[in-house]
Amino acid sequence: MTILAIGAAILAAASGLVIATGHHRPAVQLGTAHSSSPDTTDDITSGTPDDGSSVTLGAGDAAAPSTTSTTLRATARSSTTSSTPTSSTTVGPVSVTSPQKAAPTEWPMFMGGPQHTGQSPAAGPQTSHVRWTYGDSNPVEARGAVVVGSDGTAYLAHGANGPCGPIPPGPSCVAQVDAVSSTGQRRWQWTVNDQVDRSVPAVDDAGNVYLTTDRGTGSLFAITPAGATRWTLSLNGHYLRGSVTIGTDGTLYVQDSNSTVFAVRAIDGHVLWERATNPGSIGYAGAPAVSPDGKTVYATSGGGLLYALNPGGAVRWSVPVSGPSNAVIANAPSVGPDGTIYVAAGGSSGDTPSDIDAFSPAGSIKWHFTSDGMFETTPAVTSGGLVVAANNMGTVVGLHAANGTVAWTYHSDGDYGANFYLASPVVGADGTVYAANQFGLVALKQGSVAWSAAGIPTGGATPALTRSGRLLVVRLGQLVAYG
Repeated sequence: MTILAIGAAILAAASGLVIATGHHRPAVQLGTAHSSSPDTTDDITSGTPDDGSSVTLGAGDAAAPSTTSTTLRATARSSTTSSTPTSSTTVGPVSVTSPQKAAPTEWPMFMGGPQHTGQSPAAGPQTSHVRWTYGDSNPVEARGAVVVGSDGTAYLAHGANGPCGPIPPGPSCVAQVDAVSSTGQRRWQWTVNDQVDRSVPAVDDAGNVYLTTDRGTGSLFAITPAGATRWTLSLNGHYLRGSVTIGTDGTLYVQDSNSTVFAVRAIDGHVLWERATNPGSIGYAGAPAVSPDGKTVYATSGGGLLYALNPGGAVRWSVPVSGPSNAVIANAPSVGPDGTIYVAAGGSSGDTPSDIDAFSPAGSIKWHFTSDGMFETTPAVTSGGLVVAANNMGTVVGLHAANGTVAWTYHSDGDYGANFYLASPVVGADGTVYAANQFGLVALKQGSVAWSAAGIPTGGATPALTRSGRLLVVRLGQLVAYG
């Protein structure tokens, strides 16, 4: 038996995988890591990922640790009945060592962590001073939020509304992820023949990046810290949409466009379980949230229900939102430190007023607040005891988490482009709220403007606020760092 075969057998025994020895089934198109050409005086060293593709690393970039690896093929099987079958998973080089548990040390996923509170442990910038800008003057459009790894590397997905043609995407369609250093230099760029609209990457402690392509094939990709494809998961039926949530045990949670929830093993892309919820489009901002103790997964459905799932995918409870008739949920829930779940609902159509609901961990309604417009954003939960949400009428509201009463409100001037219908607010440790809309960025202290930056078309991307106090804002295809 060869060394490679022995290694594969050991890994299979440890993980419970069945190594396929039959005919090879065509895999989804894999992404490719590209060498960067940063405008920098840093020394450049060349690295070679396990799959043989070329990646260029900037000075100070840590190469992927040397580990014994082998290539496996695993067939995804669901342990929970669902109408959406899964297809095979293509697994690239797999390290024998499991990835580390994710911890929200910088800003590793949408709204900062698996509870999606949007709360940073650091105070954010106090002025509109721009530290650096990444991206050229005519970049590929990016409309999803940026995330930041534990070493300060930012990850930005591009490819919205490109020249992609029908679904599945044509050969001219290209989506990409840029890895950008804490000083604004490109470390690597990964590309794939697929579409990305508002997908938000997620990054674990080990630097592995996970991304859904939310318009084309709807696949889930795992990218190594060096920018090479690790594995690809494609699901038959509805395509994936929204951001990836990394649970406290490292499990990946995603939702498809019809609100089905999938739990995926991070090391190889194996589907652990899937759970169909009340059908309905979850929208581009949908993502499961995880309770502070890691024992419950909360998921909203486009059909207007909030679900609590146990670690095996079984439904503990489901409750409807208290908003108007036929209200839909097009965003992710957030979970406070005490386990309260907050959901902002959209109206049945147009500018129908809608609610923010607070639910206990047992699923009972604690309070609801009716706004002057509809939400496609996720409420932020602050360490100061507020729930902050923004809607499509240009209103940002701060509510007391205990009872839902209004602490303050802010209303942006301007037409429909000044609304906050997609970008969720984030909050610094000092209570400053940062909210972005189609026309710019505003920093609010108790509802009053502390500073603003106009003329920054964010495309509806939620900002990121790292533990070092850096505020990162997506400006269509560019990335702007404040502070």
